[in-house]
Amino acid sequence: MSLEEEQEHQQLELFELQASPKEWEVEWQGMPEFESEDQYEKIYQKIIIRFETKEHFEAFAKLIGQNLTAKTQSIWYPKLIHKDWQKMRYFDET
Repeated sequence: MSLEEEQEHQQLELFELQASPKEWEVEWQGMPEFESEDQYEKIYQKIIIRFETKEHFEAFAKLIGQNLTAKTQSIWYPKLIHKDWQKMRYFDET
């Protein structure tokens, strides 16, 4: 077999491997399409607030009822409750 024929044979093998369904594709046959909800599409307004003193910053955190630190870069108001995605896993019966 010539070098060109060998390379062509290897290429065909590669495409054949890609053409066969992957294990997860077989498992997911008939499953509903997943649609992710983008929270940022729901944003009404975004503002930047500057505080002159630490006391003003702490008063604001208390006023809105959220735990803010010097490392806090953004928040949702009202506070965004994160979903527990650990409970949303798929398990095979085997």
